[in-house]
Amino acid sequence: MRFYVLGKCIEEEKGDIIINLDKRSIEKLQIREHLLEDTTYVFANGELIEIKSMDWSIKETYLLAFGKNRKIQGQEYKFIRFSKEQEITLDENFFMYVDGNLIGRITNENEINIIKKEGLEKTQRMVNRLLTTGITALVKGKKIYRMFTYEKLKSLVEEEDHQISLKQYLNKDSDDQIEGEFLEQIRQELRIAHTKIGRVLHAVDKQIKSTVSDS
Repeated sequence: MRFYVLGKCIEEEKGDIIINLDKRSIEKLQIREHLLEDTTYVFANGELIEIKSMDWSIKETYLLAFGKNRKIQGQEYKFIRFSKEQEITLDENFFMYVDGNLIGRITNENEINIIKKEGLEKTQRMVNRLLTTGITALVKGKKIYRMFTYEKLKSLVEEEDHQISLKQYLNKDSDDQIEGEFLEQIRQELRIAHTKIGRVLHAVDKQIKSTVSDS
């Protein structure tokens, strides 16, 4: 069986949520091996092998979550989308309420770790900010297996668009005449990349200075 880990669950869930790429369906899988979220595996004859699959990606996961990819059957699992008009609240037991109504308990290992690390108050502010563009939850019954943000989907799409156009530019023959509109697009993408690199360099320089002063 070839599968993609859609939701890494806490231990008491006794299994993780996967996309069975052979059956094209969302299921729960229980095996002893430790699985990583957003990773593709092949499981055969009791052996687990991690693979680099071109059939599925994190972008496809977010497209599925926001209804832009309908190639996977949800079975009993469904994606519920929330908008900025609604109010999401979390409590210390990882239960999530929308407009005062209980939606379910968060069972995603990574999301629970964020709540524990950042604290409930800071996580609540983070959720409120992300809700302005839209949040989708993967739900079955009263359990929330993973949450997705439209902000993340937008960044994945933009990133891929940049990669495609830059690749087109690099693969052009030297004799080709490059259109002005295409060249302007490349310039904008390079400016965005330059800005991001500048921010990273600034953070690194700051960390180096801090390390030197401490020593």
